[in-house]
Amino acid sequence: MREPPEGEASPGRVLPWLIRRAKAVLPEPPVPCNNSPVSLPARNATGAPPGSRGPSRFFRPGAIFLLLFLFPWSGQAQMMGDPVPEGQAGFSSLSVEYDDVQLNVDSANSQYGGTLQSDQVLVRADLGVGKKSDLFLWVGGIDAQAAQRVFQGGAGPAFGGGARQTLLQWGDLRVGAGLQALQLYSRDDSSQSPKFSLSEVGAVLGADLLGLPFFRPYGGLEISDAQGKFWGGETTARVFTPNWVSVFLGGEFRIWKRFWFGAEARLIEEYSFGVRLSFRP
Repeated sequence: MREPPEGEASPGRVLPWLIRRAKAVLPEPPVPCNNSPVSLPARNATGAPPGSRGPSRFFRPGAIFLLLFLFPWSGQAQMMGDPVPEGQAGFSSLSVEYDDVQLNVDSANSQYGGTLQSDQVLVRADLGVGKKSDLFLWVGGIDAQAAQRVFQGGAGPAFGGGARQTLLQWGDLRVGAGLQALQLYSRDDSSQSPKFSLSEVGAVLGADLLGLPFFRPYGGLEISDAQGKFWGGETTARVFTPNWVSVFLGGEFRIWKRFWFGAEARLIEEYSFGVRLSFRP
């Protein structure tokens, strides 16, 4: 059969010609011998051929760089964490986190405005209620100091919680949203306002990336509002955060079996830094 001339479009002539061309270009498939299955090249745990480090060759130095980048920041509120649920029902994570907080606040009483400093140690438990949603709880302790040293509080209780929901997923990229709230207290008996309380609520939209060995990056936007009060003595002063929007960027690193280490920063106007150690059954 002759090859179809240029411009000729008869299916009965074009199809055999395309088949012959494909056979000439494509390599022959392997033929099993003695009815044995075709052997494929072995691959390591990351899915790469033996002797190849795969994606971790880049992402391990990248993870170290991310930690070095995050460490100088100090600032705002508790860690956001991954904005997307783990994707499993039941108990999914138990974490201990430390947050270095420097929260910029305004107040009608100038003595209490400025930077509100606090160290927070929180325990967090995550409970999946399905493959695309979960709930989490915080409990722990904090201290607080006002900018002008009019209040230097000792350790006090803190508690809160929230929920997360997976919205979309494209391959290894997941997008999620969540709501969370935190309430904390501190006390300084030598102050004109010996009691302090702060309430923060926030809404989060962010994303994470799966499929990388030993490393899971995440980030997003948060809209939050914090309202606090110094009270219980001669002076009562209310404080609030003038900025509502912040950006958070973090990563989680699998350090040993089911244990993960996380680091996170918040940017734009207010800076925060937090670290977390998590166990995932």
